[in-house]
Amino acid sequence: MLRGLGLSQRRLNLRYRSIDEFNKQKKTYDFGPEIDNFGSESQHSRLLADFQHEPSLELHPKLQNLEPNLAEYKYQLMLLQQEFQHEKQRERAKWETKERMKGLGAGVVALVGILATYQVVMNYKYLKAYFKGFYAYDVDVSQVRDMNDPKKNKKTVANLVDRFTAEADPAFVLALQDLRSVPGVYLFGAVSGKKLPARVAGFDGMFMKDVLVIDDYVVAVDDKGRVFHYNRSIGPVQVQMPGKVRQEIYLGGKLTPGAKPNKGWFSSTVVYPVEKVGLQGFGRRERIDSAVAGADHLLLLTSQGRLFGVNAAEVPQNKGQFGLPRYAPTNLEAVPQNTAFELLNLNNEVVALLTGTRTVKPRQFSAIAATKYTNAALELNGNLWTWGDNSACQCGRTIASADDTQPVPKMVYSSKDLARIAKYSLEDVGKNGTFSVEDLAAASNTFFVKMAYHAENRDQDLILSFGDGLKGQLGISRYVHMSHTPLVLKSLVGMREYDEETNTAQNIGIKSIVGGGDHVFVTLDNAGLQKEVLVFGDNLQGQFGNGRIAKSAKPSPMPKLLEPEDFRRVHKKVGIEVERPEQE
Repeated sequence: MLRGLGLSQRRLNLRYRSIDEFNKQKKTYDFGPEIDNFGSESQHSRLLADFQHEPSLELHPKLQNLEPNLAEYKYQLMLLQQEFQHEKQRERAKWETKERMKGLGAGVVALVGILATYQVVMNYKYLKAYFKGFYAYDVDVSQVRDMNDPKKNKKTVANLVDRFTAEADPAFVLALQDLRSVPGVYLFGAVSGKKLPARVAGFDGMFMKDVLVIDDYVVAVDDKGRVFHYNRSIGPVQVQMPGKVRQEIYLGGKLTPGAKPNKGWFSSTVVYPVEKVGLQGFGRRERIDSAVAGADHLLLLTSQGRLFGVNAAEVPQNKGQFGLPRYAPTNLEAVPQNTAFELLNLNNEVVALLTGTRTVKPRQFSAIAATKYTNAALELNGNLWTWGDNSACQCGRTIASADDTQPVPKMVYSSKDLARIAKYSLEDVGKNGTFSVEDLAAASNTFFVKMAYHAENRDQDLILSFGDGLKGQLGISRYVHMSHTPLVLKSLVGMREYDEETNTAQNIGIKSIVGGGDHVFVTLDNAGLQKEVLVFGDNLQGQFGNGRIAKSAKPSPMPKLLEPEDFRRVHKKVGIEVERPEQE
């Protein structure tokens, strides 16, 4: 075997030629108690040996005068040994207690360290900003107002009086009228610069059929078909319109502050340049049933349930709001301006007959709504269609990108889908009645669907919302960035009032939904002539009309409109002094 490895036996035997050579090359190893007892096991052995070491008891003073072989000697030796063992046991118990306390202390320190490390990691940004603020920001403590300062309390009577006096200026007080005898228009928010409803004297005595408010500009149509423009710089001005409102559509801009009316025998009007919208493709007796406007487009619903679109801008911002595939943002085809075009893909549907052939069937719609760049239409059977900008899920679809657009109309929710969502807000979960989809409404980037639940005992109106909700405009009592799924406004479900005519408690219905920029008004269908109005959403400009600027995600009731009697009562109670300007 050694030969197989290529080694010589003689060479192995002659590796060390002498003992001196062996001693020179040998390795030395250390031995002794310090080396033999190295390690944890030997350390415990030494500790145990320390406790088990027994000193010589024969040298104890009690045994010095006794003979080793006597019984007394053995008895005393036994007592000394027992005493020594008890002492060692007490020392060992004391040592064990000490070691346990050390271990417990180490565990507490480790636990505190773990918790402290966790808190530091979780609050790293706050701690970093806190300690950085000591040397990065120079704060003058003397400029910090005392929290006990009466001026800091905004709910004192004096502060409320000051705020009300600032709102109720002389023009505000002079315009107050009795609502029961003098109809009029009240404005609040950016359009009037007031956080309380202020009456516009120029509209006194007029019954308004429609009022549109855009930022600080108002366009109103009275019951006689007259059109008025208003803002704080020009006042209510009647403009000359070439046709009636329901029969034709005209597009025009805002009046300049220097526009002067032409005085006539019966009225004075301002020359208003407008452009007529070409209504092509309408039937002989087909009329416009309703029209809604976006940022630069119109959506029309005819009396026969057909949909038409209109481009109202020279260079529109195309986000798919025109509804036809050839006018999609990816195509370069120009959209005709101020000319109505039929949405053939919505007004018609392809159905398969029992024979297997396909035919085109007309589709009819009952309601429409539009946001800035998005449209929604409601079929007669309750199916909901949307198209256009979907950056805030206002098309009822999940967003694929920050600038998501849906240029092709699509049915996003059927009537059964909407009923399935709404039924869980009812006590009977929709088991004792049927649902119907009634109407649509829209705010800036949010849609609202009005539904009705018809039950044998009582009916119930519901509102569903989807789209942008960052400022509370979804009305679901919480702030949501956006939602593609319709959500029920549960705070409006189950509202009841006592009906004196029937002597029963009845559910309060929903009369109308009107959207502003990022705020929404809901008018309840109360019994009697007076209707309660709820508002929710953004309130930065005082859009709620309650004297505040705090937004709300929950529908809140609007305050009662001030009348002369109310102002006199407030004046008598808190002593507000407001000068009434002299009437000319």
